[in-house]
Amino acid sequence: MIDTTYWLTWLLLATPPLVREEPLQLPKFLDLGNIYAGPTRQVSISYTHRGSMGRIQIDAVRTGCHCAQPTVTVSELQPNQSGILHFQLRTMSQPEGGGTWPVQVAYRWIQPSGEQRFQTTVIVRANLIREICLEPNALLLSSADSTTAEVTLRDRRKQPLRILRFHS
Repeated sequence: MIDTTYWLTWLLLATPPLVREEPLQLPKFLDLGNIYAGPTRQVSISYTHRGSMGRIQIDAVRTGCHCAQPTVTVSELQPNQSGILHFQLRTMSQPEGGGTWPVQVAYRWIQPSGEQRFQTTVIVRANLIREICLEPNALLLSSADSTTAEVTLRDRRKQPLRILRFHS
């Protein structure tokens, strides 16, 4: 006779653990490659409700800095329904070189049996290239007397900037 406890124990140990998959499909990383710093860039990330039932309610979308303002096209999704997360990436004051911007999405999966809360993060990456650089990028002077300040303008374009006049 086979020992039932032995077989149940064996089945529990041999079965891989259940992985809780998120019902909202979003990329984990979005690489924008080389982009020019300065102009505001529109970034779009598509998302899909890949669960077979229930609805998804997007409660919040947050970014790691003030340089991005996220919006979603659809905040409540039925199974297999998709939407697009848009945000404006402001690069004017960002340093040159590699940059990352985390976008956190908090949502609920609402099913007849109850609801589950999730939070997922998309990491947006880019290499910022600055063709024209003014240093410092911001200058605030407050003085009762005359004062001086030094600024440096670098232009890396093939046809450099030509300064016609300067007013102080």
